[in-house]
Amino acid sequence: MVLCGLVGSSVVAPYKYVWWFLGVLFLVIILLIMGRVMRSPNGRAVRNLIILTAGVWVLYPIVWVTGSEGTAALGLTQEVAVTCCLDLIAKVAFSLMVVTTPSLISKEFATYEEERVQAASFAPLL
Repeated sequence: MVLCGLVGSSVVAPYKYVWWFLGVLFLVIILLIMGRVMRSPNGRAVRNLIILTAGVWVLYPIVWVTGSEGTAALGLTQEVAVTCCLDLIAKVAFSLMVVTTPSLISKEFATYEEERVQAASFAPLL
């Protein structure tokens, strides 16, 4: 998806939209996979993380096509500002949700501890 945007930025006008469409197609595939994960019984925290991620990721192709690389409806400064805000929301908000959600941390830590204990109990004696 990201590589399609990169290639689309470096080719001329009629072909850049083919790459944009291909990137959107990959985005749809990723969103479908995330939808399958969201429907499985993972809990409310995972569902919220998927909604945040999908909601922000959908905006990236819109910014690209309306920005200076696409139709130039947005100026370069506006495109950079919107992309910066999307990056902050996508990364910082996601990280804060993961860190402040005790159910995600405790389940992940418990799984890691169980695997570590099982691995240690079956380790051969040297």
